[in-house]
Amino acid sequence: MKETNEESRKEAEEEMARRKNVIIHHLPELRADERDRRWEHDNDKVKKFMEILEVGIEVEKVARLGKRPESEEQPPRPIKLMLKSEDDAKKIYSNLYKLKNKEQEWSRLRITPDRTEQERQKTCSRSS
Repeated sequence: MKETNEESRKEAEEEMARRKNVIIHHLPELRADERDRRWEHDNDKVKKFMEILEVGIEVEKVARLGKRPESEEQPPRPIKLMLKSEDDAKKIYSNLYKLKNKEQEWSRLRITPDRTEQERQKTCSRSS
């Protein structure tokens, strides 16, 4: 019983921490070997994304999720934006409509909340 309470508490803390993060899917990824070039490319894309949304939010950290693709045919990895607050994430969600009429690079993006493993499993089981 004690372990279950501890696990529940940790899960709740992780959920709270992730609420200020946003995941962007389908954002083009630079296939260069140099880490600095890839980092600069991702940060430039995120800056442009924020300009399109007109939200005036400072991103604390940008990180690609998963292993780097080995071939050009593989889709780009999702990118995680770590923001200062949950309100910043909400501003992004409420301004996503501004991407609709932009070039395909921006209009095809999919933005999702950063979910824990347990939340992702719940979501998958509901959609099945």
